[in-house]
Formats: sequence, C-alpha cells, structure tokens
Amino acid sequence: MKKLRYLSMILAVVMLLGNMAMAEETSFAYRNDPRDNPEAMKDIVENPDAVYGFSPNPDSPRLGEFADAIDWTDPDQVAGARAQRQEYHDSMSELYRMIEDMLAEARPVEEIARAVSQRRNELRLEAYADDPEGLEVVKKSNLETYGDEMGPSADSLYEKYGSWQTVLEKALGTNPGMDACLGFYDEYYDMYDIEAAENIETAAEEPREEVEPATEEPAEEAEPATEGPGEKASPIYSLDKVVILSRHNIRSPLSGSGSLLGDITPHEWFDWTSNPSELSLRGAILETIMGQYFRLWLEDEGLFPENYQPEDNAVRFYANSKQRTLATAKCFSAGLLPVAQIPIENHVEYDTMDPTFEPSLNFVTDEYAGDVIDQIAEIGGENGFDGILSGLEDAMTLLMDTADIEDSEAYRSGECQDLRSGDTSIILEEGKEPGMTGPIKTATSVADALTLQYYEEEDEKKAAFGDDLTLEDWQLMHSIADTYSEMLFCTPLVSVNVAHPLLEEIRAELTVPDRKFTFLCGHDSNIASVLAAMGAEDYLLPNAVEQHTPIGCKLVFERWLDENDEAFYKVRLVYQSVGQLRGITPLTLEEPPMSYPIRFEGVTYNEDDMLAEEDLLALLDIAIGAYDELEAEYGILDALDDAA
Repeated sequence: MKKLRYLSMILAVVMLLGNMAMAEETSFAYRNDPRDNPEAMKDIVENPDAVYGFSPNPDSPRLGEFADAIDWTDPDQVAGARAQRQEYHDSMSELYRMIEDMLAEARPVEEIARAVSQRRNELRLEAYADDPEGLEVVKKSNLETYGDEMGPSADSLYEKYGSWQTVLEKALGTNPGMDACLGFYDEYYDMYDIEAAENIETAAEEPREEVEPATEEPAEEAEPATEGPGEKASPIYSLDKVVILSRHNIRSPLSGSGSLLGDITPHEWFDWTSNPSELSLRGAILETIMGQYFRLWLEDEGLFPENYQPEDNAVRFYANSKQRTLATAKCFSAGLLPVAQIPIENHVEYDTMDPTFEPSLNFVTDEYAGDVIDQIAEIGGENGFDGILSGLEDAMTLLMDTADIEDSEAYRSGECQDLRSGDTSIILEEGKEPGMTGPIKTATSVADALTLQYYEEEDEKKAAFGDDLTLEDWQLMHSIADTYSEMLFCTPLVSVNVAHPLLEEIRAELTVPDRKFTFLCGHDSNIASVLAAMGAEDYLLPNAVEQHTPIGCKLVFERWLDENDEAFYKVRLVYQSVGQLRGITPLTLEEPPMSYPIRFEGVTYNEDDMLAEEDLLALLDIAIGAYDELEAEYGILDALDDAA
C-alpha cells in the first residue's frame, strides 16, 4: 500500500510539472485562494499592488527577510525571482525520478527518505552555482539553523516528525507562501492538499528547504529533535516521575595559563569569565534557560503545578562537589523552581570528587588490568593502539592545522610532538580514574579547549584561530575526545566498574516513593559510562559538536503511567543545539532543546516506543550485578578474605 501511495503521489506531481503555465503578471487572481491556507498566510500578506497579489510578511521568521529583497510590485523584478524559483521547481523532477527508481527496486521507506533528503539539500546549494556569495550566505544560514551547512539531515527530520514517510513528504514539499508571491500557488496547490490530506502534524515550523528568490535566507533557530524531553506517546499516558543525570554546562578549560595548553599554540585563547574548570557566565545562563524549559514542560504535563514549591522528599538535587557541577545544579534549580528554596546536596569536601560521581576504578588487579588493556586495544582492530591512532589521523591533522601547533613554543622545544604518531599508555590504578599518556591525551585537551572556545566566542572564525571551519570540521576534531572517552570509560570491563556507584544511585532514585523529580549533576564520563554499562545502542547526536555527551546534556529517565497504572519509561538525551549554545537561545515548548531517544540492546519496546519499568530496572540490575561478577571473576573477594 505504501508503494502505491508514493507512486500515486509521484505521478500527480509529474502531471503538475507537465501542465505548468505562466500566470498573468497583471490583474492576477488565483483559482485557489491562498488566504484560505493558514500555512501560507503565516508567511505572507495580501498586497493588491503586488504582481501576484501577495508579498512576504516582514514579521515572518521564514520569509520576513524577503519582504524588502525585491520590489514585489515591479513585474521585472518579480519575473527574475520567479525564474530562479522555476529552476528550483524544475530540479525537483530529479527527486521524483529517484523515488520512482527506488520504489521499483523495493527499497524501504527509510532508505528512500534518506536519499531524497540528502539530494534535496544538494539541489538547494547547486542552485547557487553561479552565485558564490549567495552560496556562502545559504551555507551559513544552514549552519546556524540546522547545525549543518548542507541543511537539515534526515535523522534530525525523523526525530522531529517521528515518521520516515513524513520526512519524505517534507523533502518534496514547497513553501506555499513563496509560491503565492511568485505565481506558483495554483500549479502546486495539489501538493499542499497532499500534506493536508495526510494530516501531518508539525511540532515546529516547517524547515526551510527550498531555494528562494534572494541570496540571503532568514536565520532560524536550529530545529528541535522532538517536542520536548519526551514526546507525549499517547493521551493514555501521564507523566509520573523524572530522574535526570546531567553533565555540567559550559566551563573554562581544565588547565590555565602556564600549562601545556597555553604553550601548544601561538594563538591567544579566549579570555574566560571563570577560573580554570569552573562554570562560565554563559554556562550559567544556558543552564538557567534549560531549567526554565523543563519547568514549562513539567507544568504542561501536569507533574508540577505552576510555581511549584515541593513538599518534603518530592524533589532532590545532588551534585558532585566541584564548582562546575554545584553551580550547574543551582542554576538549573533556579530555572526549574524559581520561587522555591532548593538545597543542593554534596557529600564530600568542596572541590573534591564525590565517589558517586568520580569515574574511578573500584578495584584493580594485574589480571583485570591486562584484560582491560586488551579490550581497549580491540577498538583499533588488529593494529591495536596504533590502529586507534591511525583512525584519528584526519582529526589530528585538522587539529594541528587549526591550532598551528607546529608553530608553537611547545612544539619547537620538543615538549609536544607530532600528534599523529607516538605511543599510547593506559594507566589503571585502584581508586583513581583510568588514565592515559600519549598523543590522544594531549590532543583531547586541545580539542576540548577549542570546542569550549567555539561555544563562547561569538566570532566563529576567531574561535577557530582564523580558520573557516564547518560543523563537520568541529565534529571531526572533537572525535578525538570521543575516542578518548570510549577508551577510558566505555569498554565493558571498565564501564561497569567506574559507573557502579552511580548506577546504584539511579536505580534507587527510580524507586523512591513520592519522589517526583531528581537531578544528579556530574560529568560527561558519568553519562558515557552509565550508558555503556546499561548496553545503550550506538548513536550520534544531530546538531552537536560533541555527538555523544554534549556540554550541559541531560540523560532523562521519564516514568509514564498508562490508564491501568502500569509504568513505562522513555530514556532520552536532552541538550542544547550548537545554535542554541552559541546564541543563548530562549527555550520554550514551541522552540525546545534537542531531544534524542536512547535505545538499549536486547529490550522489547511497546508500540509507543517505550520500555516497561521492569525491563529498565532489569537493565540496571544487570549492570550493577556485573560489578559483583567482576569481583568474583578476578578473585577480589578471595584476596580480601586472605588478607583478613
């Protein structure tokens, strides 16, 4: 049935393309009135003097910048804009042929939607082949809007709409308002009807995906991945509890002046508003904004009343005792509960690591250490650690070129070597975090500092020390830090060891009676190790430089009750997009943060993509029990008995 539906849609569109006729340019009236289309009228205004009776609304976030781009009453100027849009519409026939060919090969809907979305983005940029300046404007707008200079990815659209069918239809869609301004509304009226007939519900404004008559596109905020931390799966569910494991928000680099980081580049680093490793002013603002968003969401779901002042035991905030984690928790609580006095628990002396949050090895033996090192080396395939380093060669080259490391004092003095070669050593000591020496460690410090500078520095080129970097470039450089985290915290033998106390804490919070909301604030290593220990499927987050554990991200466990009071969970990573971080963008229910569903291996999900409470608790129990199995396997208990 789906194949027939798509084929019918294609044939209808092809017929439309074959029957196009130029509209009259004076005394114009459409057969189908755009004023009857709310989607069109969001972006345009009736203008009797305009060539086609309509012009862009200056207040429209999508078309507002085109209101003064041309004189909409001048037939010659409108004809030029119409010709450019005609080229765009003509280019769409390639997409219809692509769909038809893939349908003939019985390709799945997801594969078709991915291919068509990608080609749609390419066609938009190809339309500017003779306009380099306009091309750069469009790329910049795409980067700011979608976090990708190519335009919205298929994955981000799927997360927004929740259907590959809708992703495909959006790739074939056209802006009815601009069509009305340029005389195309009747020709493409059936396309608007197709959307309406399918009752496609959009969580936010339709992404800009078409070539417009001007070279500059309006800058929109990055598209959210979903409507919020958890979409309403169905009216039968009600939100009952939320437990969050959060990473702190933007901090200054971990080391300051006088460190290797200061000497490894000839450039001056960003002048931070905080001491090394502490939450920055921007980080504090962003975290308060995130707390305000969660307040709106929880009030909307009915979990919190407006201006909630929690009763005893209903809300808990617990943070590691570092400045950046305590400050993050305080800022989030200020946004979440602005009229309540919320204590922030910390269980050890200030500026020391709480054992619950410190990803330290709870035990180490020689045999265990040897097996861990072997397991880490497997990441590099048959070449082991050399294979890991060679896999980062492109990232290392980009990092060295961006920071101009070979021109630095550290490089000239021999303190720092070429990061594309060198030996890597893993350090495993009981009671301490797993450690590393070698080029990956050094490069991770530089990549981390550059990423943080990119968030803070308003001038993108200045943030990259004068280079023009795309989002893909930033992601490539930060992949070094992702690899570092994977090596030290995410292998099976390590993750269940270092995450053990936090897994127990999360397990307990999920089952505390009368608890509505829990906020645990730690670090990226905490989220990475917890997800690895629980068997999370691999993922790459859209619209993020850090594609595994972005700055300020929240691992959200949402407990929902159905009409029979049976409990189900959604588990998501909620985070601010690159545009939201750099723009300090206010978050609302209409303009939410990014939200990405986390799935676990070996678990059955219901029709609403939720897992039963017993299955989630079982995942935690297995991960917690795996630590005891390690102790037994490596003879820890026997060794302790002998020592006694």
